[in-house]
Amino acid sequence: MKKIWISPYSLKLTGKNETREGFLLKLQTKDFEEGFADCFPWQNFGDPSVDQLVEWIQPERSNPLLQRSLHFAKIDGQARAEKKKLLSNQVIANHYLVTDLSSLSSESVDSIVDRGFSSFKIKLGEDSKRETEDFKKVFANYFEKLQFRFDFNCRFTSAYRELISLCKNIEFVEDPTETSEEWEGFKSEFQFPVAMDQALKNKNFDLQIIKPAKQSEEDYLTKDLVFTSYMDHPVGQAFALYQAQAHGEQKRDYGLMSQHVYEAHMFSEALVEKGNTFSVSGSYGIGFDDLWSKVEWQRII
Repeated sequence: MKKIWISPYSLKLTGKNETREGFLLKLQTKDFEEGFADCFPWQNFGDPSVDQLVEWIQPERSNPLLQRSLHFAKIDGQARAEKKKLLSNQVIANHYLVTDLSSLSSESVDSIVDRGFSSFKIKLGEDSKRETEDFKKVFANYFEKLQFRFDFNCRFTSAYRELISLCKNIEFVEDPTETSEEWEGFKSEFQFPVAMDQALKNKNFDLQIIKPAKQSEEDYLTKDLVFTSYMDHPVGQAFALYQAQAHGEQKRDYGLMSQHVYEAHMFSEALVEKGNTFSVSGSYGIGFDDLWSKVEWQRII
């Protein structure tokens, strides 16, 4: 017999009066007492709302986020029952995620580099003029020293050519355009790799962005993968780390360290950062130990 509990939460964006919602999930089966996971939807990328996802738990309606959450909760529960730890000692290096260039200064970039980050993933596509000026201001000392990854979410325009021309080490551009014709035109004009994330899967891409919160091994379309978090709860980050470790040898920096996007809370404080890597405190399963007893649970099934 299966029992499921949820614990809704809000994550407050750092420096902004804005929150994002998700829920932790607790699973109990005949094989184990407790297995934990996270579910964090992004409606602007086509996910259902939190309320819809919760409604779909009872009839077990098929949805990638729910499927992966229940999958990870089962793996966690089995590990806890066997008193095993899911995360290995494999160290995973990560890029530094920039969701808003205006939130950075040249001094903060210096500090981030001093911490050990050598690659930056920067989300673009909102305001080309402002973003280009902000980029020139905060990265002026690093155009030739850092590796850059630009994520346009299919909103690249010719106005970004100046920004791109500034950099000597563009590792890849993620989802530059929406249509196949524009995508091919972008690849023809620029001589660096293109990564596919949210764009359609029939595109001619060089790398694939993998978000374990939503994608299983069946979704891997190439061997050149970059594992990232879903900009979700630290529990989701931990399972992304677990999946990245399970994949094996790391070829390039991943993008699992997104906790700084939100204000600190007890789960993010359980992540142990060391330079551009992190681990999770805890004894069994995915970790976080005594924090689970501090969560308020609502029985669903």
